[in-house]
Amino acid sequence: MTLDARMQSLVRSIELVKELVQVSQSSLDNATRTREFLLGELNSDKPSTALQAWTHDDEDALGALDRRVRDASADAKRLKARFEEMVEEQGLVVGALQKTSLRARSARDVLEQTQEKVEALESPFSTPNIKAWLRMHAPPVLGTLVLMSFLYVLVSRYSHKIVEIFAARGIRGSKAERDNRMETLVSVLQNTGSVVVLVGGTSTLLSQVGIPVAPLLGGAAVAGVAVAFGAQNLIKDFFYGFMILLENQYKLKDVVKIGDHSGQVEQITLRMTALRDSDGALHFLPNGATTSVVNMTHGWSSATFNVRISREEDVDRVIAMIQDLGKELRMDPALRLMIVDDLSMMGVDALTDTAVVILFSIKTLPLQQWNVKREFLRRLKKKFQEKNVLLPPIQPTLPGA
Repeated sequence: MTLDARMQSLVRSIELVKELVQVSQSSLDNATRTREFLLGELNSDKPSTALQAWTHDDEDALGALDRRVRDASADAKRLKARFEEMVEEQGLVVGALQKTSLRARSARDVLEQTQEKVEALESPFSTPNIKAWLRMHAPPVLGTLVLMSFLYVLVSRYSHKIVEIFAARGIRGSKAERDNRMETLVSVLQNTGSVVVLVGGTSTLLSQVGIPVAPLLGGAAVAGVAVAFGAQNLIKDFFYGFMILLENQYKLKDVVKIGDHSGQVEQITLRMTALRDSDGALHFLPNGATTSVVNMTHGWSSATFNVRISREEDVDRVIAMIQDLGKELRMDPALRLMIVDDLSMMGVDALTDTAVVILFSIKTLPLQQWNVKREFLRRLKKKFQEKNVLLPPIQPTLPGA
C-alpha cells in the first residue's frame, strides 16, 4: 500500500474511531449519571416510592450497571488510546510523505540536471563536444589546409617553370612569341591546377570531418552523365581548346581569322577565344565552333606590295629604286629590328592597259608588317616624286557604275 493510500485509510479510521469514542463517551456519561442518581436516591433520607420497592434483583441490576460503567470507561480509554495511536501514526505518515516529497523533488531536480547534461552532450555545438571534435579532427584538417595552401602556392609560383620544361622545345618563333605562348600555357595550367587542388582538398576535408564522400561522388557521377548529354557543346569546346593549345595554332596577341571573324587574340581559355577586331569590338568565339584558323602572325609576317606604274616608265629603274629603298629601310635603327629578311622582289606581276604591276614583299616580325608597310609606302611616295616616276592615269568613275 502506498503512503497516500495509507494516509487516506488512516483518515477514515480516525474519523470512525472518533465517532466511536464519542458514542462510548456518551454511553459512559449516561451510565455514570444513572448510577450517581440511583446511589443518591438510595443514600437519601427520603427515598422515592420506586426505590422503596427496590428488590434484591434490582441490586443485581445496579451491579450490572456498575460493570457497564466500568466497561464503558474501559472502552472509552481503549478507543482514546487507539485514537491517539492513529493520530500518531498519521503524523508519522505525514512526515514520511513530506520526506518522500522532498526526496521526489530532489530526484526530480537531479533528473532535470541529468537531462540537461545529456542534451548538452548530445548537442554538437556544446563546449565538450566542440573540444572533443577539435582534438580529433583539428590536426588532420589543419594539415590538409596547409597542404592545399602549399600546393596552390607551388602551382602559382612554379607553373612557369613547369611549362618551360615540358613545352619550351615545341615553341617556335621570336622571344616575344615564346613569351606569349608561355603566358597562355601558364594561365591555363594555373587555372587547371587550382581547380584540381580545390576539388581534391575539399573531398579530403569532407572525409576528415566525417562526411561520407562516396555518396557525393556517386551523385556527382550521375549528375555528370546527365550534364554530359545536355552539355556536349561545352565538352566539345574544352576538347578543341585543349587541341588549340597543344598544337600551338595561335596564342595571345596573334592576329587570326576564325571563320568570319578576324582580329587580335586577347584571351584564350579551354572554352573560348576572344578576338578584338580593328573597330575595337571584342568577339567571344567558342572553341568548338572553330572549323578553320588563319594565323597571320604565326612565326613571322609579310608586308606585301602591289605597286602600279605607267606602261611608259622604265620598269628596271623602278625595281632598282624599290630595292635600294628596301636596303635603306633595313638599315634604319627604328625599323631594322622589325624586319626579318631583305626585301624580296618578285618582279612584274601583271600588265594592264594603262599600268605595270610590280610585286614584292618584306618579311617582318609578327604584328609588325603594317608598321613596316606604312613607312615603306611613305618613303616610296617621296622617292617617286623625287625621281619623277610616271604613274598610271586615274581611271574615272562613272556615276552608277
